[in-house]
Amino acid sequence: MRKQVWIAAMVMVVAISVGYAQQTADTILHNGKILTVDSQFSIAEAVAILDSQILAVGTNSDVLTLAGPDTLKIDLKGRTVTPGLINTHVHLESPREYGRDLPPQQRRQFPLNFRAVRTKDDVLKQIKDIIAAFKIEPGEWVYFSTRPRGDQAGLIFDDLNRWELDKAAPDNPIALSGGIPVVNMMLINSKAIEKLWNKYGDFIETYGRYWIDESGRPDGHLEAPAVRILLEDEEFIPPPDPQHVAPLYRKNLEERLAVGNTTISGGLHTSSVRAYQWLEARGEMPVRYGYGVMSTFGLPGADRKFEMGAGTDMIWITSMSSRAVDGAGSRMCISIERDSEAVAAAEGGDSQMMGLAAVSGWWPRGQCLMDIEYGGGTRGASIKANYFNEWYDQVARDGLRSANVHVSGNDSHSRLISLLERIDQANPGSVRGWAMDHCTLIDPEDVLRAAKLGLMWSCSPLGEGDRAPMIAAAFGDKVAHS
Repeated sequence: MRKQVWIAAMVMVVAISVGYAQQTADTILHNGKILTVDSQFSIAEAVAILDSQILAVGTNSDVLTLAGPDTLKIDLKGRTVTPGLINTHVHLESPREYGRDLPPQQRRQFPLNFRAVRTKDDVLKQIKDIIAAFKIEPGEWVYFSTRPRGDQAGLIFDDLNRWELDKAAPDNPIALSGGIPVVNMMLINSKAIEKLWNKYGDFIETYGRYWIDESGRPDGHLEAPAVRILLEDEEFIPPPDPQHVAPLYRKNLEERLAVGNTTISGGLHTSSVRAYQWLEARGEMPVRYGYGVMSTFGLPGADRKFEMGAGTDMIWITSMSSRAVDGAGSRMCISIERDSEAVAAAEGGDSQMMGLAAVSGWWPRGQCLMDIEYGGGTRGASIKANYFNEWYDQVARDGLRSANVHVSGNDSHSRLISLLERIDQANPGSVRGWAMDHCTLIDPEDVLRAAKLGLMWSCSPLGEGDRAPMIAAAFGDKVAHS
């Protein structure tokens, strides 16, 4: 495959206008294949650039007339130039791996080393030692990040609970990530439960989701929507200051730019929006970001006065985002049979928490967040109403748009599309243009239903292709090929 060159383009014009003829280009790329992506998908030979915008495209001879003595001329030698690519499925609401460059006090996140963990006592000792080493005051919230292997899932989901965490942190409300995305699961101790229930107890008792012990007491494991409160209400887990994390966000954006993304889109927490706005205020946003607002989901009383398209040319609102209606890997919400043993054998020693086998024992059907019968894992408390259904209905009634949402399993696709059909019947056209992330395990009949509603998917075919052998092992060749 020939090497490609990407450039950001606002407009590509096939012919050089008379007005442009008097201007001198900063840069000219010539002797190549310039994909204009106009109505005819014309391919030109050269492109002239002035002040980071397309000045003209056309033949080599015509465009080169715009060169001046200081113009940079690049001979493409037959290579291809495309407009900047728009990636509508990114998850950059955190610094990701670059967060390791920050001291934990600045990131407001203390990592636990699971490579040194064999038992729950190893986890508790690390928690206790960190609180002591950093002289964390009683009453302060502390958030611990974890990266357990697939074979350590039992430590997080069975061995640890609120009462075990209390042994290591009796005086502080603490939260642990569960080895899966925090939008889907966190584990908290009794101090944290007390504070969370004092403010949002009625909401959580109605909509869930939380796990309970044999006597019906919350054991500290939270799923959505309850877990989302901790991510958006900054009275609980304090977010990092923008000036500390924004430069690390920029590194992620630079990676996107390096592969041709000039515009990206994904759901963002309020604190993430502030970090990107910090970059923009300093002229340091290397790509444009259309984001889904995540702050309205799972936070009772949150401000809903948003307008699609509001913002700036660099950062603006594209949707309201519930972030995820199910999980990934073995937490995909499915109604088809899964052979977890076959997947485990196929994954071998590489079984991970996000794989198709490691945590299937706790989520036999996946995290089916659109299902009112699903209270959370195998130990979830019953819920009285489904917040997801009510939230989507409210988004439509507010005249807003939903997108930037993870939908993975066949049952989640079916349930979400059925809900949107009911919303569309009550308010025709209100869900047209709404979108979902992923194209995993979609029933072909649901594709037809989605088309009638005007729904879209943001697929990642390369990533899904890599998962094909595991999909075949889990669900059989017929499902994998249809």
